[in-house]
Amino acid sequence: MLRREGRQVEVVSFTVVKGSEDNYSSSMIEVNLMTTDHDSISLLFKTVHVTPQEAKVLNVREMFKKEVLMYQKVVPTLIGLFPSDPLNVFTPSYHSHEDLLVFENLRPLGFRHVDREQGLDLAHANLVLTELGRLHGAAYVLHSRSTEDAKALTDAGKEVLFTRHRKGVYQEGFAKISAETVEILRENPKTRVHADKVEAILARKYDILLELLRPKDDAINLLNHGDLWTGNLLFRYTDRSNKVPVQVVFLDLQLCRYGSPGLDVNYFLYTSTTARMREEHLDELLRTYHWSLVRTFRQLNARAKQNPVRMREEHLDELLRTYHWSLVRTFRQLNARAKQTSGIERVLQVRVKPI
Repeated sequence: MLRREGRQVEVVSFTVVKGSEDNYSSSMIEVNLMTTDHDSISLLFKTVHVTPQEAKVLNVREMFKKEVLMYQKVVPTLIGLFPSDPLNVFTPSYHSHEDLLVFENLRPLGFRHVDREQGLDLAHANLVLTELGRLHGAAYVLHSRSTEDAKALTDAGKEVLFTRHRKGVYQEGFAKISAETVEILRENPKTRVHADKVEAILARKYDILLELLRPKDDAINLLNHGDLWTGNLLFRYTDRSNKVPVQVVFLDLQLCRYGSPGLDVNYFLYTSTTARMREEHLDELLRTYHWSLVRTFRQLNARAKQNPVRMREEHLDELLRTYHWSLVRTFRQLNARAKQTSGIERVLQVRVKPI
């Protein structure tokens, strides 16, 4: 017996379509079910999976518990804030408990991943930032309420990956990644000019991460997705051309964290769009996000700390401050791609400022 959105679904038969696929910290199994209503349902079963090497670094159990909490309590509440204009950025969940999550498989419904190496075009990026603004706005409103749901959101926003007492866990790995990064930069004529500045930043990588993750008392803070990039996005289109996206779903809620909205915005922009895209359309993309956030505040009758004009100024300040978040986070991904310099150039085609 499974439950989705308050409705129980009784299963009469099932078929394992696809065996285990090991992801960053979990395994996914695709299963087709037949119900007593003669409906065929395609589901994805997600369980904890970690290699011995990953176990030394990743706080996997706490990450999975965070995602379970999100789907048990936070996601239903966020969705409930939009009775007439649904927040459809979450995968429908049938089960969430301890070490097992069961989701609807969205691929049969036309959802697709995009090419991670190409970078998103303007239509895709605008859609993501529009929905991110709605999610951030709803999370901000929920957090401002003195309810059990707000407490669940606070718990879900606790940092489980980068904390001060875990610094020693990352030291060896960070030192290796930093050395590899600087070596790649020095070998490439297009990025050599940035090598010294990047080396100085990466030498203090963990301390910089902790500082950027710390919520500022005088700024807007809210629940971030925490890992918003093309690998965690599914798009649905108006036709088979896959050119005009009409819906996006945010996958993997294991790294949600409470802090500056600039964390999500920067990380998305510098992992999922090209330098040319940002050069030509950055102002439009930021306006898209800001408009969506302010519209959501108004829609939910929320009172933010600043007026919309001041909020936009603050967002720009936060984007500059948290740019280094995207810098120190993305090099781990880029180095894993067999020293492909194209990705590093994508990140470095902005001014690298000292911190």
